[in-house]
Amino acid sequence: MLCIPVKHDFAKNVKQSIILDDMERITVSAENAEEIRIFREAGADEIVLAPKGCAMSALREADMETITACAPVSLMMNRLFMPEALHIALDILGTLEPGQIDRIYFSDPALVKLAEERGMKEKLVYRPEMLAVSTFDAAWWMSQQIGSVSVSPLLTRDEITDILRKCPG
Repeated sequence: MLCIPVKHDFAKNVKQSIILDDMERITVSAENAEEIRIFREAGADEIVLAPKGCAMSALREADMETITACAPVSLMMNRLFMPEALHIALDILGTLEPGQIDRIYFSDPALVKLAEERGMKEKLVYRPEMLAVSTFDAAWWMSQQIGSVSVSPLLTRDEITDILRKCPG
C-alpha cells in the first residue's frame, strides 16, 4: 500500500492523502460531504472517514450523519478501545448496515468480534499505526479471515519483504 499526501491544511492541521492499494484502487480521505461528492465524481474508489472517537489519525472526525449520508464509505477505527470505551465502536457498527461500509481499518482485536457479530468481518483491514508487525502477526491476522493486513510503516524494507514472501495475500 502506497500513501501519497495530496493536501495539508496547516490551519486545521489536517493532512489528506491518496492511498494506492495494489495500484488497483484509489483511496482518499475526506473531511465533509462536499469533498466526498467531488472525490467520487473525480473517480475515487474508496472514501475513508474517521468516526468521532475512533481514530488515531490526523483525519478530521466525521459525525454519524455525514457517514450515513455519504455511504458507502470506509471507516478509520484504528485506535485501541479500553473496555469502558468499547461502546463507541459498538454504537457505530450497530448503527450501520454492512452495505454502508466498504472497509474498516482497525488495530484493536476487539473489533474483530464486533464486526463478526454484525456480518462485517470480511470488511476488516488490520492497520496498526504504531505497532511493528512481524511475519507471525500478519500470518495470524490473515488466518482470521479478515479482508487484509496493512504493514506498519515502522518496519524496514527487509522486514516488509519477509512478510510479503511468507504471507502471500
